[in-house]
Amino acid sequence: MPWIRRRRRRSSSAVHTHPVSTTFRGLEPLEGRLLLSADAIPFGAGYRDTSQYLVGNVAVTVVAIDSNGAVDAETEDWSAGDLQTVKQEIQEGLDWWEETFDRYNPDSPYDLQFTPDFQWTDDPVPVPYEPINRVYTDERYWIDAFLTEADANTSSSYMDDMFRFNHAQRQAHGTNWAFTVFVVDSSNDQDGRFPDGFFAYSYHGGPFLVMTWDNGEWGSDRMGQVFAHETAHMFYALDEYAGSDPLERRSGYHATQNLNAAEAFQRVDSLMDRGIRQDRAYDQHLSSPSSLEMVGWRDGDGDGLFDLFDVPLELDGSGTFDPSENEYTFAGFSRAGALENLNPYGEGRDITLNRVGRAEYRVDGGPWITVASYDDYETPVALTLPVDAEQEGSVIEIRTVDAVSGVTSNVFTDILAAPADTGAADASNGTANDPPAAP
Repeated sequence: MPWIRRRRRRSSSAVHTHPVSTTFRGLEPLEGRLLLSADAIPFGAGYRDTSQYLVGNVAVTVVAIDSNGAVDAETEDWSAGDLQTVKQEIQEGLDWWEETFDRYNPDSPYDLQFTPDFQWTDDPVPVPYEPINRVYTDERYWIDAFLTEADANTSSSYMDDMFRFNHAQRQAHGTNWAFTVFVVDSSNDQDGRFPDGFFAYSYHGGPFLVMTWDNGEWGSDRMGQVFAHETAHMFYALDEYAGSDPLERRSGYHATQNLNAAEAFQRVDSLMDRGIRQDRAYDQHLSSPSSLEMVGWRDGDGDGLFDLFDVPLELDGSGTFDPSENEYTFAGFSRAGALENLNPYGEGRDITLNRVGRAEYRVDGGPWITVASYDDYETPVALTLPVDAEQEGSVIEIRTVDAVSGVTSNVFTDILAAPADTGAADASNGTANDPPAAP
């Protein structure tokens, strides 16, 4: 039996567009923390899109489950020391991913940051069951009890409720993504496994993963390594050891093939393998190129931008030159463009973190001048630009820019001529897919 097991969530064709407004227990004001705006939720994402790629900010809720003996006999009882170890090991796994991101992407304008929420580790959730003495498929009972404790239990399925809970967590913490970690006490259990042999598993693409305290033969002192591996599954990475995901399987936003699978001709050390290959990878902050591409880390043209964000913004509008007022007015709309989502799993929505950051203009190929600032996925663009009357007949160009990546929109182009002579030009005259680089 593989040491680390997981289950894959089936792809769904359902489309959910309504945000969740429910407030869950424990989501008190977060003074002193860095809060992003409410629209930190990626552009195009629904409430089930909580872990599409491992770039940006991630809220991680860590839940310690504690039996109260109401239904099952209580055989486990968390100690303060064990709970502190859980927090330390989870933090180690999160640090591993942040440091690995920096190792592979030292010049990226984007970052990877985690916001752990340990409120349910400091205050374990009482449930009437003893999870370690039940098969893993009985998770629905004790997770349902957690959802009730968190005021997040609805008439929907526990899986859908967990997506909604994660969505609310990312709203509360102002992050792009969110997932949940359930840790089951097994300190008194003989082998640290559920009766069916499982000890650590996750759902492909979320919404949660489960680990026992002992993690089978791995032990609690290597929980951080097990957690780092399972976290990769949250963001669609596949397993690479014998008997797991095959070579031909594809996953992730780019539908990446599992090229480091056990049957591959040439293999490298990887977090997604097991045994000595995984140990070396964890020690050296390594994983296979295909596994990292599955979690979104791909820069196909080597320009320093992930392909996820190397997509032009969109700009549409029209403008009018008024020589009597020495001004040019532009009215339009700009939005972030999203790369096509090829993931064979999940909801299939096209999702981006790019934003409209500013509007710029220039005349006759001169330097670009910033005339407006924004911080939105989509926004109206209304500009009044000073233009000298003697510039009549010149070419004016307008574009929008993402402030983080520097990605630009198509360029709106017009001739400075009175409306009676030429009328207003349309943004469709610009170049949609080849925005010129700033000089």
